[in-house]
Amino acid sequence: MKCKNTAELYYKYMLAAYSLLGAVWITLGLALLSIGGEEDRGIGPALVFTACLYGAILVYELIQYLRFRNMLFTDVQEVKLERVSPGGFSRTVGFETEVTRDGGKLTVTTRRVFRVSPFFGRLSLDRFAGQDCKVGFNEKSGEWVVLL
Repeated sequence: MKCKNTAELYYKYMLAAYSLLGAVWITLGLALLSIGGEEDRGIGPALVFTACLYGAILVYELIQYLRFRNMLFTDVQEVKLERVSPGGFSRTVGFETEVTRDGGKLTVTTRRVFRVSPFFGRLSLDRFAGQDCKVGFNEKSGEWVVLL
């Protein structure tokens, strides 16, 4: 299924990455648990903790993915994505752009889902920087998102 916006694609990638990482981690834990002896008693509780942690992360990523997949955009505009707006602790960035809203010009920041690394091909910064793209505004969340 084709993604409609960059935030939906970002959370789809993150959901897949965390699912794969969690599956590998839990499989390694189960393998260690099955070959372990009496001295490896701490692996079971650590495995339960890891499964709970990854379960919570997966639920969050799934909720975000579904939220952006079903999001409706009321104000869609064609803009040029030129200025980068860095994120906080993560390596994601957004774009600052000017839009017309309620008869006036407004500078807004799009959702920070773009990666500086070219590893995230469809969401890499190089693919969108300097391009004319559509951005959409969601009234309910008050967020501007770059549309695909």
